[in-house]
Amino acid sequence: MPAHLHRKMRFRHIRSAQCLLDSSRRRDERVGVIHTTRERIMKRGMQQLIGTGLAFAACNATAGTFVERQHERVVEGRYIVAYEDQDVEIADMISQRLVDASRANGFRVEQTWKDAVYGAVISGLDDEKARQIAKMPGIDFVKNDTYMTLDAVQLSPPSWGLDRIDQRALPLSNSYTYNYQGTGVSIYVFDTAIEGSNAEFDSAFGMIGGTISRYSSVYDGYTGPPCTFVPAHGTNVAAIAAGRTFGVAKNVFVKGVRVTDCSSLPIESAIISGLNWVAVNGVQPAVINISIGINPIDPATSLLDDALLGAYDAGYFIVKSAGNASNDACAYQPTPALMNALYTVGGTDVNDNFWIGTFSSGSGRGPCVDILAPAVGVQSVSGTSTSPVSVTGTSFAAPHVSGAAALIYSEFPSYTPAQVATLLNARATTGAIGLVPSGTVNRLLYTLP
Repeated sequence: MPAHLHRKMRFRHIRSAQCLLDSSRRRDERVGVIHTTRERIMKRGMQQLIGTGLAFAACNATAGTFVERQHERVVEGRYIVAYEDQDVEIADMISQRLVDASRANGFRVEQTWKDAVYGAVISGLDDEKARQIAKMPGIDFVKNDTYMTLDAVQLSPPSWGLDRIDQRALPLSNSYTYNYQGTGVSIYVFDTAIEGSNAEFDSAFGMIGGTISRYSSVYDGYTGPPCTFVPAHGTNVAAIAAGRTFGVAKNVFVKGVRVTDCSSLPIESAIISGLNWVAVNGVQPAVINISIGINPIDPATSLLDDALLGAYDAGYFIVKSAGNASNDACAYQPTPALMNALYTVGGTDVNDNFWIGTFSSGSGRGPCVDILAPAVGVQSVSGTSTSPVSVTGTSFAAPHVSGAAALIYSEFPSYTPAQVATLLNARATTGAIGLVPSGTVNRLLYTLP
């Protein structure tokens, strides 16, 4: 079992599994049928359907929790279900019972998880029915799925970011020098869809310009190129990390993991699904880039932190944008374990100042920020066009660091995430940035050995 799941294990799941076994034995004793343990559990329904409602078999196990709405950015009718047992066989049984209940009650089981975390996504029901689902034996909690944000702002000054990260001080040298290209390394971009046909990316292995493949963790039936009405955020991010012209690491494998639907924002369950997919299909050495404003995490009722910690424990270096709300980046990673797992990137501008912004915009700050990188007026590409566009936000600081991490993996392919973080910190330029808020590191990304 992954170390991060040990940290959150409860004894409740032992009672829940025993409850399922005991219930199965009692039923089979009554009808005089003998089955194997697995057959008995599968035969015994966790719930009995009464009319159009849900009523579940009595059991002495502690009932699961329905987590009341913590903010307004919920995906209506869609819920994340967390299982108590960290066991594949029992998770399969619980998932089957959810499917049975969904068929009889008109809701949908969109996906089940048993790799990075143990749980499911369900939709097409209301809070009242979700509360009943939480009472099923084997369920830890049920919570509303939530929308998140993309950490980006559109501006149009000239580009400068790639030029800045290979030198210690201004003025800019009008060049970008690199000793490695990220060959053999994968970068998983959790974002909107990526336009893989853009000339910044190559469709042939071994050629300059990151090689693109895509996976959609949003189950809306859309698996093709980017939706026409969704911002080109994912393409912007991927090109900065790995583009032929604009990229830091120019020969990595870019794996686009789509976590937004075609009409709105990143979805919490889609990020979990993407991490679950990487747990099964990921190829290392690898970097995960998350240029997304994750909602504040409550470790007691979140599978997202489990999935993130699981990816880190499995050897993936995770780069996270610090956010654009000029607030404390620690709000999104409240536990020491998560602070250690996410390498968080704040933003700077072309004048070597911390990105203060105006009104409520500006880089996230505080002790959870690990490094700073170019974020204001960074140049990238959008859609199928190779014409440069200017973008602003810590979303675009993060892929500079993801690319730099890929360069380190080219140099030291057996490094652990902790070793990559240590080397990024050691190589960074210290004390070069002005206006850095108190309690935030003054450490600017530097890509050369």
